[in-house]
Amino acid sequence: MLNTAAGIFIGITLGISSNASTVRALMIALFFHQGNEGLALGVLFVKAGYSSVKYMLLAAAFIVVTPVGVAIGIGVSSNIAMERAREHLAQKVSSMQYQQAF
Repeated sequence: MLNTAAGIFIGITLGISSNASTVRALMIALFFHQGNEGLALGVLFVKAGYSSVKYMLLAAAFIVVTPVGVAIGIGVSSNIAMERAREHLAQKVSSMQYQQAF
């Protein structure tokens, strides 16, 4: 379960990031971290003697978690951008109304 939370947080961070160097660094870290973690989980699954169905479900969960986090991050980022645009528009409208009043 802890791996799931870490994958979601990594994905959210990646989805929110807009700086190219930050995205590049996160992708490198993600590649090595998730690769090693996936290998370790695969070995653990085999040693635990899980059935193939359980193995496939756990592997699918591992594969899906980080992209879900990225989608959440992109959604949060776009909502933040929309709120900033709305705030900017509201400031412009209110300043126009203020200028017309005086």
